[in-house]
Amino acid sequence: MSTSVDRVGSDARRRTLALLLIVAIAPSLGTLAALWWWPGSVGSVVYGVCKVLLYGVPAVIAWRTVSRARVVEGIRAGVRPPAIAWGVGSGLVIGVVILAAWYGYVQGRLDLATLKEVVEANGLADPLRFWAVAIWFSFGNALLEEFVFRWFVDSRLQRLGLPVGLAIPISALIFTALVTPFEVCGTCRHP
Repeated sequence: MSTSVDRVGSDARRRTLALLLIVAIAPSLGTLAALWWWPGSVGSVVYGVCKVLLYGVPAVIAWRTVSRARVVEGIRAGVRPPAIAWGVGSGLVIGVVILAAWYGYVQGRLDLATLKEVVEANGLADPLRFWAVAIWFSFGNALLEEFVFRWFVDSRLQRLGLPVGLAIPISALIFTALVTPFEVCGTCRHP
């Protein structure tokens, strides 16, 4: 009997790991497809499919496992003054680090011609489209990525047996390593 219990646990762990890998890899595949491999229609479709996986898998899991009361409790905790102060303070620190990195190292080292090609190939030279995409990424996409990486990835890592103190930094590392380089890279060469 213990064998069947172990097998159920093992199957659940494999499913959890598979869903975690799909969600962790989807953003990079979508961004690479849209910006580097196939700019235009094909890349946009692949990007869309990857975004559906990125947000859809966690949404289905949340729908099946999280109560409405827990969601409301989480929202209330996030809008309390200490939470807002922590968010604003950490945002300012991160902003200063980014500006220092830009002016101290990055500025003048980017291949702006390649970046301009990618911007134009994706229709972002049009100011209206550029601002629509910028607003979406700054607010809508950012909120969804918080849901995915701060809730789904963290909780799946914990479900796999990692303590919170490891799950949070590993989730941040997954986000940084798999999303950020491809979304901001202006010096990457086309394959």
